[in-house]
Amino acid sequence: MLVMAIALFIFMNSVIKKGDSLPRGEVDLAQVEDGTYLGNADNGLVAVDVSVTVSDHKLTEIKIISHREGMGEAAEDITADMIAENSTDVDVISGATMSSEMIKAAVYDALVSP
Repeated sequence: MLVMAIALFIFMNSVIKKGDSLPRGEVDLAQVEDGTYLGNADNGLVAVDVSVTVSDHKLTEIKIISHREGMGEAAEDITADMIAENSTDVDVISGATMSSEMIKAAVYDALVSP
């Protein structure tokens, strides 16, 4: 039992460290040309692939192509917040923090790696 607890602790620590190292933040949408961009983020526990559409320097559509998650399906609502605020820097969905962070990271990846 102790070995399993230690293994779980090590695994979760690596997931958190990997998630913390993913690039994310505010994107200057004035520098993003119109188009549809693909992005992804994966911390080992949660993986997200997205399609992000920009028109007139505004987020107009964010589609979640795939989302491997535990209990974080509610986090998918964060895309509406990003579109409404025209920003990748929005609050996470309570109760689905890790999935919210991965969706934000995937959208950021799409916008900075076209």
